[in-house]
Amino acid sequence: MGKAITRAGAPGTRRLNEAELDRLAPQLIIVRPGQRFGDFRIEYFGSDLERVSGDLTGTSFADLLHIGHMRSCLAGYRNVCDTRLPELLRNQPIAGTPNLRYTRLLLPLFTGDRVTRIIGAVSLLEQAPALDRGAPQARIY
Repeated sequence: MGKAITRAGAPGTRRLNEAELDRLAPQLIIVRPGQRFGDFRIEYFGSDLERVSGDLTGTSFADLLHIGHMRSCLAGYRNVCDTRLPELLRNQPIAGTPNLRYTRLLLPLFTGDRVTRIIGAVSLLEQAPALDRGAPQARIY
């Protein structure tokens, strides 16, 4: 599929094998970068991720930017494309879903010196529901 990424952002020599990909597939997202951020397109969306967001395979980022929490989730892909370096986020909250957090590793894949795909491995972490303390008061007197 692609080559592993070294710390410098250039392709390494280790290739992912099919058994590794099959095991990871439910937690993977593969994105094809575009000229503009909205042109980025999801080419593969794993089944574990579908349970939270539905199947987003084939969806462009432009179609998702109106969803508040998606803008921050997707920004990392632009950063990886621009810097050509992997990105790791740990235990990030998902806005609007107080009981869900995720850890995500984004790896750029190259054709020559151009990032042509970004593979994301996402692990969803569920947390116990927070106590409902009611809505905060508009004013404190």
